[in-house]
Amino acid sequence: MEYTKLNVQVETLKCGLSLLALARIWRSEGVTEDNRLSTTLDEVIVYPIPALLYLVKNLIQGSRVLHP
Repeated sequence: MEYTKLNVQVETLKCGLSLLALARIWRSEGVTEDNRLSTTLDEVIVYPIPALLYLVKNLIQGSRVLHP
């Protein structure tokens, strides 16, 4: 389980750093069409597919590390 916990922590850190960078841009340039966060239903529907594949890969990789 430690391996999975580490992945969650890394992904959370990456998300946080990205949001901080975006907030910095918003403060200096303001919200424009180029840096605005938006999505459509079609995009939201396909997002889980690579996320699920990534999750499965990490679980398999983590089980190999913990149980060689």
